[in-house]
Amino acid sequence: MVARKRTFASFGTLDDMLTALARWMLQFRLFQRRGGPRSPRNIIIWWEARRIPYNAIVALAGVLAGLLIVGNAYVTERVVGEPIGLPDPPLFAIFAVVTYGVILNVCFTGGWIAELLSRRVWGDRVDAFGEVAFTVGTIFSVLLTLMPAALLVVVGVLAMAFHSRTVASEVWECPLPPGAQIASFPSELPVPVLKDFQSHVPTLAGIGRQFNATDVVSGNRPSRRLIFVKHLGPKWAIAYEHGGFAYHDHLVVYELSVDGAAARLVFNIIASPETVCTAGSSWLIGDASSAALADGIAGHW
Repeated sequence: MVARKRTFASFGTLDDMLTALARWMLQFRLFQRRGGPRSPRNIIIWWEARRIPYNAIVALAGVLAGLLIVGNAYVTERVVGEPIGLPDPPLFAIFAVVTYGVILNVCFTGGWIAELLSRRVWGDRVDAFGEVAFTVGTIFSVLLTLMPAALLVVVGVLAMAFHSRTVASEVWECPLPPGAQIASFPSELPVPVLKDFQSHVPTLAGIGRQFNATDVVSGNRPSRRLIFVKHLGPKWAIAYEHGGFAYHDHLVVYELSVDGAAARLVFNIIASPETVCTAGSSWLIGDASSAALADGIAGHW
């Protein structure tokens, strides 16, 4: 019995929201019908006078849905490597929009056809049919237009969360370039390098250790996890995973002074799981194109 009461309560809340929305919309002349004879001609004129405003309202919802789809595709492409929800080829999107618009307008025409038939059967008892049908139909059309975008955003968030957990669960194995060595963190880092790095990243989980890979924070775990520390002569490369809503990797490189008393930060770049190892190794052996292997200069740590 308790479960049923909760279910009915949830439906009641949704019903209250839709009822309040419909009553708010009925305050506007667009959704009102003034007194006068309900002849078939007047009924058709009343509906057709609202076809353009109806299309404009649905078009605005379509623009919002399109922005959500494009934004979702942009973010998922950077995180997952695939633009989720973006039509391929893009020409398909134009065809879908045109087809959807034609179907909506056919249904709109069905509104005044249904009112004419209802009035023929039930007479004056259906005086409010037009207002109700047009208001509810507009609400339904807007929700239907936004629904695919909302579903794609949910799919995108789930895909990014799954991708972050999958990538973050891996123990990284990066091949060493000739002459380079692996160093333990933090014990084997030169003091100037460690001091500067920890001023930006004070907490860092060890390789393979648990950390907050997504935006779902668990306890006091760090949000960053070490991938590797490599060095070749005065060159030091530190790579780590950065958890959160948009999982990504960082490659931070330093160059020690001749006497080892100072360290110069060369760059801090954002990398992907596919490029972080190659970028670190390339820089150590003096390949100036290593920065091009990553996704850009990081504005954060």
